[in-house]
Amino acid sequence: MKFQTSNDIPYYQYIDSPLCIAGVSTRNGGISKGVYASMNLGLHTADNPLNVQHNRQLFFGTIAPGFSVAHMRQTHSNKVVRVDDDFVNDTEGDAFYTTQRGVLLTVSLADCGSVLLHDSSFSIIAAVHCGWRGVRDGILEKTISELAAFVKPEELTAYIGPTIQQQYYEVGNEFLDYFPRHYFKESGQKLYCNLNGRIEDIILQTGVGMIMNSRMGTYAVPEHFYSYRRDGATGRFCAFIGIV
Repeated sequence: MKFQTSNDIPYYQYIDSPLCIAGVSTRNGGISKGVYASMNLGLHTADNPLNVQHNRQLFFGTIAPGFSVAHMRQTHSNKVVRVDDDFVNDTEGDAFYTTQRGVLLTVSLADCGSVLLHDSSFSIIAAVHCGWRGVRDGILEKTISELAAFVKPEELTAYIGPTIQQQYYEVGNEFLDYFPRHYFKESGQKLYCNLNGRIEDIILQTGVGMIMNSRMGTYAVPEHFYSYRRDGATGRFCAFIGIV
């Protein structure tokens, strides 16, 4: 993952290819104020919606000019949606995929993980919002199963985006029923979950050919990323992928 700027808009780039664009935004370069400063791309936050729309037009117009920007109403589910000519923005779901060119798939984030996928010829792409509920309920397995109707899993590359680090992700004991014990560490009476590690291992188990894990955190990097656990009310950055 490479840090880039385009017309003074910073972002992290996953892919350097004329056939596909993919990466992650930061919280910098926009006009939002206060706890949302400054490049808040989250449509479902309490920020001034005019500021959010300005930020989205500025960011996506700079990074992906000419693309149609697709987004979901994320509900921490395991629902996977195909983006075709009938897709409507704000459809409920937490993963979507497409074979269409010129469509930018985006997921909004502020601690949850993200996974972007493409095949070796960039004929199909997917974006997955990986909150603990979706990961527990099989959203990654479902997404890769949907893509398997088009390409073999071993032909896929997966990019795991910035996620809250284990040392900051305190959870309740009920999480021990959700994930295997080795994804947890105890410190005193507190329990901490390795969500990023669980995401990577699930992708490995599905047979995906290549995994690129940014291993970047959200909580510990306030200068670049929003974090709900750190700040409470806050903005959202986005992971994005599109076929050129």
